Amino acid sequence: MILLNFISFLLTFQITLDNLPIEQASIEGFEFGMSTGQIFEKLGTPNIIDTLIDEIGDGLEFQQLRYDGLTLSVKNGVIEDYDLRSEKYQLKFNSLKIGDPRSKVVSLFPNSYKNRWKSGQNTEIIDVTINNADYYLKIVFNDDRITNIFTWTPS
Repeated sequence: MILLNFISFLLTFQITLDNLPIEQASIEGFEFGMSTGQIFEKLGTPNIIDTLIDEIGDGLEFQQLRYDGLTLSVKNGVIEDYDLRSEKYQLKFNSLKIGDPRSKVVSLFPNSYKNRWKSGQNTEIIDVTINNADYYLKIVFNDDRITNIFTWTPS
């Protein structure tokens, strides 16, 4: 009986995360789906362009355009993901940026914050779903400040 109750609990247990529409999860001035040409017009030539293979996902080639504090992942010629590490850029949603205090994120994403996870002694990460899909905005805190914002799709 105890085992049945435990299994029932596991089946009904659900983590609730906050959600953002994809437009709000974009970096100010950029859109998911922007072409490489549009990116170059806005930012110029990247410091580094890496060509990689998505070995875990679909096995296709993609590029990482590396600028100071911003990496854009481009597949089939359009932005798919980003990794933001500079206060020079901000999200469209509430102008969230690197260096913002934890308290700002707690008020914007209370469910995601409640379900945060720790990575090391002073680092915490929250997940926010994008478009209610299996696509995530990840916000990393270190010592009560945002240090990294990136998008992620589990493969």
